[in-house]
Amino acid sequence: MPRLLVIEDQPYYIGLDLWDFIPESTEWTWDVVDHPSEIPDDVSVYDGILLDHRMPSMNGDEVVPILIERGSTYDKIVSISTFREGGYPPEVKWAGKMLSIRIVAALWKYFTGEGEWSAVEAARRNI
Repeated sequence: MPRLLVIEDQPYYIGLDLWDFIPESTEWTWDVVDHPSEIPDDVSVYDGILLDHRMPSMNGDEVVPILIERGSTYDKIVSISTFREGGYPPEVKWAGKMLSIRIVAALWKYFTGEGEWSAVEAARRNI
C-alpha cells in the first residue's frame, strides 16, 4: 500500500481531503507531522513526501538534509510552498501551496510511478 508523509505545520491548508476525489487514492495511507522533530527515523518507507518549505520552527532547506539522511531521495520530496524561489535545494520538486484536484491527481500518478513530473507542472500552471 503506497504511503505519503506530509510535513506541514498547518495541514488543513493543503487539502488532504482532495485525495478523496481520486478513486485509487483509497489505497493510500499518509502520516502527517506538524513539526520537523516528529519526522520518523526511517522515511525510506514513504513513496512521497510533501514538505512545507516555510514553517515557523524550521525551513525546508533545513529539513531536506534530515530527510535524505533518514533514507529519502530528492525525487520523492515535493515542496508545497507559496514561493518557488530560494531556500531549498534545487533537486527538490515544487508543487506550490494551492493544491488543486488536478495537481493532487498528477502527484498521485507521479508518486506511484504512473506519471511524469511534467504533468504536475502542467496542472500547477492551469489551476
